Amino acid sequence: MISKRLRTIGDLINDNESVTDVGCDHGYLAIYLRQKGNTSRIICGDSKEGPLSQGRKNFAEAGFNDIETVLSDGLKQIDTVTDVIVMAGMGYHTVIDIMTASEDKFAKADKVIIQVNTDVDKMRKWLNENEYAIIDETIIKEYKYYEILVVTKRIQKLSEEQIKYGPVLLEEKSEVFLECYSQKARKLERIIGSLSDEHLDRPELQKQLDDIRKWVLE
Repeated sequence: MISKRLRTIGDLINDNESVTDVGCDHGYLAIYLRQKGNTSRIICGDSKEGPLSQGRKNFAEAGFNDIETVLSDGLKQIDTVTDVIVMAGMGYHTVIDIMTASEDKFAKADKVIIQVNTDVDKMRKWLNENEYAIIDETIIKEYKYYEILVVTKRIQKLSEEQIKYGPVLLEEKSEVFLECYSQKARKLERIIGSLSDEHLDRPELQKQLDDIRKWVLE
């Protein structure tokens, strides 16, 4: 059963778009893309043979033997540039390392879909500073909250609050987005309420709470 997170990523990809899934794990995203009608080229890359071997078994069982697998460190061993490049479930630093090592390939893709497990604001800041524009975003809840970015290579100047909360997410303010930051606000309120007025962390925590109230909840 594919996760809600991977299904959401798959739904951001058109059926006529070719795809490279970097760090594909067991290939569940590729299988979902085929199941929903994508007939274009799909390349699954991973730095370990184990996940690729399991992926090939999963593809065969699903009847999709045309999905390609490549043992590759990021995109280094993948020569083809597809319409879409996906990097999901990775750390912020890992994504930056992969994009930096193959900058020319990422620049040629129509869109790059990124889902980092932590430091999404730092990811947006790096993208903004390295001339990647966020053209779409979504937030979902599956045990925890996941923010998924869709970017392309072009200049975009984001404000501090757009980097922190996401330009598209701030514009749309979906129910899940508001729920996420309402929870964060309540947590900050509890922590601040437990601290003395002189506590060194209090000013920074209060600023975080004030920013959420100003940019998200008002």
